[in-house]
Amino acid sequence: MELMEMVRSYLPLGIVAVIVFAGMIGIGYGLIYRKVLKGSRQIGIGKLIWLVLFCGYLFVVCSLTLLDRGGGYKGRFYPLFASYKEAWYEFSMQDWRNLILNIILFVPFGFLLPAGIKWMQHFYRTTLCGLIFTLAIELTQFAAGRGVAEWDDVLNNTLGAMIGYGLFCLFYAVFLRKKQQEKLRVGVVLCCQIPLLLTCLAYALIFGIYAGKDLGNLRSGENTAFRKGSIQVSSDLSYESSVKELAVYELQKRDQQECEEYAAQFFENLGDELDKDETIFYDTTDVFLSKKGNHFWMDVEGLTWDYTDFDSVFWGGDEEEDDGEADNDTASPVTDAKEADIRACLKEYQVTLPKEAVFEKREEGNYKFTVSNLIKDDRIYDGELDCTYYSNGKMESIYNQIRTGTYYGSYPAISEQEAYERLCAGRFYLWNASADFYEITVDQVTLCYQKDSKGFYQPVYDFTVKVNGEEDVIEIPALK
Repeated sequence: MELMEMVRSYLPLGIVAVIVFAGMIGIGYGLIYRKVLKGSRQIGIGKLIWLVLFCGYLFVVCSLTLLDRGGGYKGRFYPLFASYKEAWYEFSMQDWRNLILNIILFVPFGFLLPAGIKWMQHFYRTTLCGLIFTLAIELTQFAAGRGVAEWDDVLNNTLGAMIGYGLFCLFYAVFLRKKQQEKLRVGVVLCCQIPLLLTCLAYALIFGIYAGKDLGNLRSGENTAFRKGSIQVSSDLSYESSVKELAVYELQKRDQQECEEYAAQFFENLGDELDKDETIFYDTTDVFLSKKGNHFWMDVEGLTWDYTDFDSVFWGGDEEEDDGEADNDTASPVTDAKEADIRACLKEYQVTLPKEAVFEKREEGNYKFTVSNLIKDDRIYDGELDCTYYSNGKMESIYNQIRTGTYYGSYPAISEQEAYERLCAGRFYLWNASADFYEITVDQVTLCYQKDSKGFYQPVYDFTVKVNGEEDVIEIPALK
């Protein structure tokens, strides 16, 4: 789950926790200590408020990091900067938000701790406490397998505590210094802002470099850190050594308004209407529902989309039997439809496939069209379309994952031989690389295309391999 969504889901629980802690402290101090035990030591209202807020904050942090987290990660501690590398090569806004939110998550810790405990009003003490707290959380995740234990979380959380302390120093200098009759130490206050300034500078530099790149980043561009001597590659193939330029294609894109207009027209062509109140916009995908309850999901890059007809297939549409109830048995999957029939039906859903698309009949009325890196008239078509055809002449579902793009430019590329040499040198990305040794046998190499983080289709060499006897594909970016 995205960290922002987790914060939203646990924030109400945190508010309840604050109220509960306030009640517990009120009963414990005001009733039991002061009234029953006749205690004379007084605690100021400011201290009580701080105690309630700090306990509520700790409760929310522990809930976010240790509860409702996925399992299966026990015994794994991800190395330093692993999440930053993933965020860079995929350049997903969700990944960057999670990294930034992991920093922000501990800013209250760095602020509240010295605000309530005078002994903690030293930079190194608050930073050390922040480090110990986040280490305790990550080690608990590591031992219990609750969530992902990462050194990057330790780094980000500790950095957040440092930033929080800097903000406390600024707040103290502006609002509390005169009350405490202390001299303003400008140099100390400014030095405590260095973590915040360096963090802002680092992120500005990262996003600035990315914005200046002509093309986006490829996930396959990251290299897994293999131990020396842990890879052995063998191949009986011969590889081309000529160096040439390869084409890059720009995938079709639409903004939110254009996607909404397309969805509205899509539903209108089917005799339906877009329900604007049920529209959901995500970073890369928009979700639209119709008045009849049908679903339309569209990716903003590549314009791939999924459609599910709940009305006319699942619920029987507007047709009614004599007793007034919907007839759910009027439509059934067609298992022997011809390619021409499926293509003609798809046109009603604004889908026109290249004639080169390979047609395949599947089970229970499901049909599939496949296009593999088809280049035609300076355009590229790549992907698959799955659909389920019913006897009422309608599609129960369409999963249109065929990307289309137009020619963008040609770029210098490495040869097949150079790509193979990179493979032998371990300069590639391998998912879930946890073995001590990798024996890799290359069966085939194919020039394919992969979507980058800016919505371009870049060429990559796909090596069909066996890794320790298991079939896999290793992708080597083809552009220099």
